[in-house]
Formats: sequence, structure tokens, C-alpha cells
Amino acid sequence: MADVFSIIVAVIFFLVSMIPVLILLGIVFVFIVVPILMLFLKIINQYEKGILFSFGKYSGTRGPGLNFIIPIFQELRKVDTRIMTIDIPKQEVMTKDNVPVAIDAVIYFKVVRPEDAIIKMEDYTYAVAQYAKTACRDVVGNVEMDELLTQRKRIADDIEKIVDKVEKLGVDVEDYEHRIEGETKKPKYTAKRESGTKSFTCLKEVLQYVMEVGKEGMHVQRYKGLGEMNPEQLWETTM
Repeated sequence: MADVFSIIVAVIFFLVSMIPVLILLGIVFVFIVVPILMLFLKIINQYEKGILFSFGKYSGTRGPGLNFIIPIFQELRKVDTRIMTIDIPKQEVMTKDNVPVAIDAVIYFKVVRPEDAIIKMEDYTYAVAQYAKTACRDVVGNVEMDELLTQRKRIADDIEKIVDKVEKLGVDVEDYEHRIEGETKKPKYTAKRESGTKSFTCLKEVLQYVMEVGKEGMHVQRYKGLGEMNPEQLWETTM
């Protein structure tokens, strides 16, 4: 019985003497082993894809979950595949009938081929934004102000089709919407004659008025102080 008691006491003393060692091992594990393991293990969220590069070369696309990589020799870049939005800053665009309009927009897109989006573009978000800005200037520059206000959906679809060219680079444009600043106020034209002054809301009304009353002694004032133009210049501009 005394031998059993002696053994129990010896075990207790041994465990007590091991406490500092166990604490030290725990500190080593938490501050050294765990960080090293984290270098080998990468967690990819459900809405992400991982693009793996080995020695700088593309070597595969990893899915959600826990993924093992070799540090230094391999790099894992995560790509968000959810629908994202980009606000296109307000820009001034000139319509086909020389009306300056301020347009801002928002574009919805998502990455459908992460490997192409990462490998073929330095910054796919910036690329989509630039495509949208350029497409907006091109499309709006080829329509008149009246058409821009009355056929917004068609014009937005035309812009979206152009921006959607980035699909070959791994990005799919879901939707495009734009807003025209001050769209309820059409630009004004003023026709001046000795007999008086007459204002118009669109260029077609000016032309019709000129054809009805004649162009002799008439000057047309364009919107926003862009100066005067006589009927001859007006006619050449719009024909």
C-alpha cells in the first residue's frame, strides 16, 4: 500500500515539475507552429475562387474550403465571384446635335473566369470602368438629345453590349444604368430678330421656325453661352 502511495506522489510531483515545460511547449505551438502551418494552409470562402501560381506560372484554380500550398514556391490569389458594382463618375458628353449632357452611371458585373480576369488584366475592376466610360461617350455621341431622353433603355442596352466585350477577359456585365443630370430641362435655343426674340426647346424647332419665317436678319443663340450662329451655320451643322 505504501508503494502505491509513493508512486502516486511521484507522479504528481512529476506532473507539477512538467507544468513550466508544458507552458513553454504551448507558447511555442501557438506562436511558432501555428503561423508556420498557416503559411501552408489557405481558406477560400464559398463566394471566392483561388488562382494558384507555382514558380510564377498558372497551375490551377482552387475552390472553396481549406487548400494546401507550398510557401515561397506557390502563391494563391483570391478572386471574388459575387456580383459587384462600379460607380462611373459624372462626365460631360456631347450628343449628336451638340448638346452637352452630364451623365453618371453604375455598372453591375461579376467574374466568371477568374484565371482570365487575373492573368489577362492587371485590374479588371478598373478595366470594366474604363470600358463603360468609353462606351457611354461613343453611344451618347451618336444620338440626339431627344432620343437620349426618350429611349434610355435602348441606349443603356447599346452601352451594355459594348462593355460586355470584356467577357472574353473573364468578366460578365450583368446590367448598366445611367442618369442624366438635369434631364427634365432640355437645352434652350433663342432665335433673335429685329421684331423680337423666340425661345425653343430643341434644334428641330429652331430649323422649322427658320424655314417658316426666313433666315434674313436672324441670329440663333446656342445653349450655355456657346455663342451665336447664323441660320446658314445652323443649317450646315444639322444637315
